[in-house]
Amino acid sequence: LKHNTNLRGLDLDDNSITSAGFEKIRSTIDDPSSLNAMESCNHTCWVDRVEGNEQGMTPRQRRNRKLYQLLSTRHLDGSNARLLNAEF
Repeated sequence: LKHNTNLRGLDLDDNSITSAGFEKIRSTIDDPSSLNAMESCNHTCWVDRVEGNEQGMTPRQRRNRKLYQLLSTRHLDGSNARLLNAEF
Protein backbone atom coordinates (compact mmCIF):
# COMPACT_ATOMS: atom_id res chain seq x y z
CA LEU A 1 0.00 0.00 0.00
CA LYS A 2 2.88 2.38 0.73
CA HIS A 3 4.12 2.33 -2.88
CA ASN A 4 0.67 2.04 -4.47
CA THR A 5 -0.08 4.14 -7.53
CA ASN A 6 -3.12 2.24 -8.82
CA LEU A 7 -5.52 1.51 -5.96
CA ARG A 8 -7.83 4.53 -5.61
CA GLY A 9 -9.99 3.51 -2.64
CA LEU A 10 -10.08 1.16 0.32
CA ASP A 11 -13.32 0.69 2.25
CA LEU A 12 -12.60 -0.85 5.66
CA ASP A 13 -16.12 -0.75 7.12
CA ASP A 14 -17.38 -4.07 8.50
CA ASN A 15 -13.86 -5.55 8.65
CA SER A 16 -12.38 -7.01 11.81
CA ILE A 17 -9.07 -5.17 11.58
CA THR A 18 -7.22 -4.89 14.88
CA SER A 19 -6.06 -1.51 16.14
CA ALA A 20 -2.47 -2.50 15.33
CA GLY A 21 -3.46 -3.44 11.78
CA PHE A 22 -5.38 -0.23 11.29
CA GLU A 23 -2.44 1.80 12.65
CA LYS A 24 -0.17 0.14 10.08
CA ILE A 25 -2.59 1.05 7.27
CA ARG A 26 -2.93 4.61 8.58
CA SER A 27 0.83 5.09 8.79
CA THR A 28 1.24 4.17 5.11
CA ILE A 29 -0.96 7.07 4.05
CA ASP A 30 -0.32 9.57 6.86
CA ASP A 31 3.02 9.53 8.73
CA PRO A 32 3.61 12.90 10.42
CA SER A 33 6.97 11.91 11.94
CA SER A 34 8.89 14.05 9.43
CA LEU A 35 8.50 15.86 6.11
CA ASN A 36 10.32 13.02 4.34
CA ALA A 37 8.05 10.41 5.94
CA MET A 38 4.97 12.41 4.96
CA GLU A 39 6.23 12.87 1.41
CA SER A 40 6.84 9.13 0.99
CA CYS A 41 3.33 8.24 2.14
CA ASN A 42 0.64 7.01 -0.23
CA HIS A 43 -1.37 9.97 -1.52
CA THR A 44 -3.23 8.02 -4.23
CA CYS A 45 -5.50 5.77 -2.16
CA TRP A 46 -8.52 7.01 -0.20
CA VAL A 47 -9.07 4.98 3.00
CA ASP A 48 -12.51 5.49 4.54
CA ARG A 49 -11.56 5.44 8.23
CA VAL A 50 -8.54 7.76 8.15
CA GLU A 51 -9.30 11.30 9.29
CA GLY A 52 -8.43 14.00 6.76
CA ASN A 53 -8.10 11.52 3.89
CA GLU A 54 -11.02 12.92 1.94
CA GLN A 55 -12.68 11.06 -0.92
CA GLY A 56 -12.78 12.88 -4.25
CA MET A 57 -9.42 14.61 -3.85
CA THR A 58 -6.56 14.20 -6.29
CA PRO A 59 -3.32 12.68 -4.98
CA ARG A 60 -1.70 16.12 -5.16
CA GLN A 61 -4.53 17.66 -3.12
CA ARG A 62 -4.19 14.90 -0.49
CA ARG A 63 -0.43 15.43 -0.33
CA ASN A 64 -0.78 19.20 -0.01
CA ARG A 65 -3.42 18.86 2.71
CA LYS A 66 -1.25 16.45 4.72
CA LEU A 67 1.83 18.68 4.44
CA TYR A 68 -0.20 21.75 5.41
CA GLN A 69 -1.66 19.93 8.41
CA LEU A 70 1.81 18.77 9.51
CA LEU A 71 3.34 22.24 9.26
CA SER A 72 0.32 23.87 10.93
CA THR A 73 0.48 21.46 13.86
CA ARG A 74 4.19 22.07 14.26
CA HIS A 75 3.60 25.82 14.13
CA LEU A 76 1.10 25.60 16.98
CA ASP A 77 3.65 23.61 18.98
CA GLY A 78 6.35 26.18 18.17
CA SER A 79 8.56 23.44 16.75
CA ASN A 80 8.66 24.19 13.02
CA ALA A 81 12.09 25.88 12.94
CA ARG A 82 13.76 23.28 15.16
CA LEU A 83 12.31 20.31 13.25
CA LEU A 84 12.99 21.83 9.83
CA ASN A 85 16.62 22.44 10.82
CA ALA A 86 16.92 18.82 11.93
CA GLU A 87 15.32 17.50 8.73
CA PHE A 88 17.40 19.57 6.34
